[in-house]
Amino acid sequence: MSYQQPSSLFIGSSFLIAFLIMASLLFFGVSVYYPHLVVLVLLYWLIFYPEKVGVWVAFVVGLFLDIFYHELIGMNAFCLVVLSYLIFHVRLRLRHFPLLQQSGAIFIMVGIYQLQKVLFLFLTQTVVSRFDYYVQALMSGAAWPFVFILLNGWLQHTRENFSQ
Repeated sequence: MSYQQPSSLFIGSSFLIAFLIMASLLFFGVSVYYPHLVVLVLLYWLIFYPEKVGVWVAFVVGLFLDIFYHELIGMNAFCLVVLSYLIFHVRLRLRHFPLLQQSGAIFIMVGIYQLQKVLFLFLTQTVVSRFDYYVQALMSGAAWPFVFILLNGWLQHTRENFSQ
């Protein structure tokens, strides 16, 4: 059995679905207590398929997040580029962690991402840090096993259907 990478269309559609789910949660007003799905999808692709998704994809996804949240252009892009650099250095270890240990590491990584955003906002807009940012990091860590299982299952399902 040969190793087959996911297509760019598959990766793009996973980001699109994550953006649509986030938009629907934002519409219902529960934006504080949901996991940051776009960042979780980005982390999945950065950890398991870094040859397909890298720093440039993180930068483009960050620009889309800036537009999505109406935030300062480049803030999320910069934070995701730094996060992708950190993930690049620990991804080989993260791949072999058990799922719950991966969840803890993802909580820390999303917490670092949120801390960067808080510092960036503090430097540019003098916004005081709120606890909401860290609740979202905690929820992202808790949601990591589900995102991992869904993306892995979806990827294996498409490989089985299109390899025949």
